[in-house]
Amino acid sequence: MGNKWKKAVAYMGILSVLLTGCGKGTQPIEGIESYVTEVSDIAIPEDVRIIGLGEATHGNVELQNLKKEVFQVLVENKECRIFALEADFGGGYKVNEYIHGGDGTAEEAVAELGFGLYRTDEMEDFVEWLRAYNDTAAENEKLSFYGFDMQRYDNNKEILFEYLAKVDEESKQELEAKLQSLTDDTVYTQTKDVNTQAAEDMSVFLAKMEENRADYIAKSAEKSYQIAYLCAECIMQNATIQSGSVTYNVARDQYMADKVTDIMDMEQGERVMISGHNGHIQKKSPNVTYTCMGELLSGEYGEAYYTIGTDFIEGKVNVISGSGNETNIKITAENALKAQVQNLDGNVFYVDVAAAKENAELSEILDSPLRMVSIGNEFSGWQKLLKSFYTTEGVLSDNYDGIIILKTVTPTVRKPVPDNK
Repeated sequence: MGNKWKKAVAYMGILSVLLTGCGKGTQPIEGIESYVTEVSDIAIPEDVRIIGLGEATHGNVELQNLKKEVFQVLVENKECRIFALEADFGGGYKVNEYIHGGDGTAEEAVAELGFGLYRTDEMEDFVEWLRAYNDTAAENEKLSFYGFDMQRYDNNKEILFEYLAKVDEESKQELEAKLQSLTDDTVYTQTKDVNTQAAEDMSVFLAKMEENRADYIAKSAEKSYQIAYLCAECIMQNATIQSGSVTYNVARDQYMADKVTDIMDMEQGERVMISGHNGHIQKKSPNVTYTCMGELLSGEYGEAYYTIGTDFIEGKVNVISGSGNETNIKITAENALKAQVQNLDGNVFYVDVAAAKENAELSEILDSPLRMVSIGNEFSGWQKLLKSFYTTEGVLSDNYDGIIILKTVTPTVRKPVPDNK
């Protein structure tokens, strides 16, 4: 980055900070304590089928812990027993096997998810809790774990091939040969031609699976068929994305929304909690270039899709820098809503949007554009110079039914890949 560009970005950053600091709601609202509760007080309307928990970043201890904390509340209140994460579908199935008594350790199970950002103590603790719960739960009350992303190959191929070995050995051998060059190691380096051919091959095979559905299920089980089909579909979808024949964000969020619906169908319409970045979960897309998963789900399910966003005032975030190294960056980002909890005791606060809007001053804040922290897996230090690089603007009441605000957050620590992976 040249000096002139650095100065320009710095100036824009200063201007952005000044403008963002303006507005109403910075003074404490009288009785604010009655509108701010604890995570344990989250109550979900009866007609809701999907609860979406967003996260402002992928690299904070507190935000990863909220997955477990919110899901625990839903489980304890008998409101939900299905959890789905923004992670590889095949890897999610491996975690599900582990929490139902499978071999290995929580660390090994978490590593199967396919993304380094989840190889943390927090995610392992969550997975261990799921397994411990299932150890004593009745069969019809056991918890399930899924992934609704499709950016990896290895686990999806393994699960599919194991299934085909039972129902169609010939197709198994054909696909093994055709897909041998698609691996997790080559997912971002494979040529477009190879990906295009693989996507075409998988499209043909999916049609074959549908044609032979009854025969396959007769040799196995309906749930096994569904899992294998979705693994095959993930392979096709990832190859399609990597081929460059579709717009990455557009296709990925559509695929993820479809996968959430598929998971609900497999679970016979049971309520499901999904968790991913705020930018995927929110009900209106963060920019005009694509329609996010949350907007797609909101359009399909209406009020049956319930969203909870997360945000924080300050703290360090674990990210991958432009050079590819893991690092921690310090972020401070205030807004009018966060100012309301600044002087309250505690660190984590839940705001039910519908209840808060009964207060005229809070309603004005929630109905006005505000900037929330929004950082993905990769982030370079120079991006801190411009607020639009680490925050996104939107009307909270349009995007979320609830908001969890943290005063301070701490960075996660990513563990290395286990030796057996």
